[in-house]
Amino acid sequence: MINSNIERESLPEKINDLFDSLKDLENLFKDYFNEEKSIWKGTDEEIAKKISEPFGPIGRGRLEGADINVIPPRYGRKTYRCYDTLLVILEPSIYILTPNECYPDIRMENRINDALKHIEKCKNLKHIDVRYVIFWAGFWDFRLWNRYRNYFQGKQVFLVPWFENPLALI
Repeated sequence: MINSNIERESLPEKINDLFDSLKDLENLFKDYFNEEKSIWKGTDEEIAKKISEPFGPIGRGRLEGADINVIPPRYGRKTYRCYDTLLVILEPSIYILTPNECYPDIRMENRINDALKHIEKCKNLKHIDVRYVIFWAGFWDFRLWNRYRNYFQGKQVFLVPWFENPLALI
């Protein structure tokens, strides 16, 4: 059941702070990719830098100090440690530079499977229960999610669509 009426005051402060940080990053993206700028001008290296640059603040600042794990790991910490909060980023195809993730449904399924592996690894190896899973998504396939939702039972799972308010998926 999807709930669009999240009572944010009932959530831990770090989850609300994460939601706010994601909105700040979305505003950064909106400014970075405004209609007057063309990201397709320049050499291949310059274009690749422009595409990956907006995600830089995730790894270098706003979220790095937070007690969260990030999937894919290229946007998060360089060292591995388990936390009770997992942020899963589903970026739009424009940000994808690897051929194995160019199709949104494959990318989403990969990210969900990576999240499940992370949850299991933290539980088995570190004895840490991941309690919060936040999907920050530039796209979402509810039919695909429906195939996996039962694996996330017992977790608080949120979908934060880009430029929209968070939804509770479970």
